[in-house]
Amino acid sequence: MSEYFLREGRMDCNCSVCLSGHSKENAVKIVRVNPGYVSLVAKLETGESVQCILVCENDCLLAAGKSGRLHLWVMNSTWSAWTEEFIIPAGDSISCVVELKKIPKCPHLVIGHNGFGDFVLWDIRKRINISRFSGSGAPIKQFLPISLLSWQPVFGNADTKWCIDEIMTATKLGFSGHKDCSFIPLDEEDVAIWLLVSEAQYEHLSSNCQANMSGWWRLALLVKDRIILGGTLDPRATAIGAAFDHGIMGRDDGLVYMWELSTGARLGVLHHFKGGSVSCIASNEGSSPKVVAVAADDGQLLVYFHKQPNSVTK
Repeated sequence: MSEYFLREGRMDCNCSVCLSGHSKENAVKIVRVNPGYVSLVAKLETGESVQCILVCENDCLLAAGKSGRLHLWVMNSTWSAWTEEFIIPAGDSISCVVELKKIPKCPHLVIGHNGFGDFVLWDIRKRINISRFSGSGAPIKQFLPISLLSWQPVFGNADTKWCIDEIMTATKLGFSGHKDCSFIPLDEEDVAIWLLVSEAQYEHLSSNCQANMSGWWRLALLVKDRIILGGTLDPRATAIGAAFDHGIMGRDDGLVYMWELSTGARLGVLHHFKGGSVSCIASNEGSSPKVVAVAADDGQLLVYFHKQPNSVTK
């Protein structure tokens, strides 16, 4: 797709397309990137300030605002106009969705959070919200979905160790052999999600939900309307990603390594950027061939291709 999505009023660009109506915050512009300039393809408007956007299902564009609702447009083949438009509620007691992500291997599922640890899971195909998970109120800088599973405890009053064993068993099954989550019965009471979250220390949260934050990464489990946080991962982490059913960590000393998400076992070092730190990790999870890119703060970029289980090549 050659188009580039621009949230109006949020980008510092002085071209005529970006400057037109620059003060509006309730619109999304779709522009085509050309050599040296951009051209307007379409302009979509919502009834409230747009905080974040996401493209999913190849032809769907999502925008989330201060109310916590999702504005969904189904676009035509050229992305020049929408063919269907929907408003999907976020449920009670959540507002100002500041980040949206797709669930790996589940192209129709989208998860978002409000910056204070509350998460909502939506089914884009059914146009509904499936579940809400309440946090402790601690601010979240960013998050990375890892996997979704359906989990039902055998006994309602099972002790903590038994529950953990059941969850880990369900997690390992979720990572082994299944290509997508379409077979999982999605019920509000049974769905569970593994995340990597950056729990932040914040100086101030303004009225437009933008925060000045910094924090460390840790593992988190969303289950039974609550969030269970694990211990802090590598405190030197500057970037994190997930690909090939593995976690990928980049550190401030330039080290890049992988670990097995289902067990936590470290698998080995991918690369070591000498004299710099890792600034970004990105992957095309869900597409083929599977690729992950790792960038350093000095401009170096490595691209890895998946060849076989537990093996990557660059």
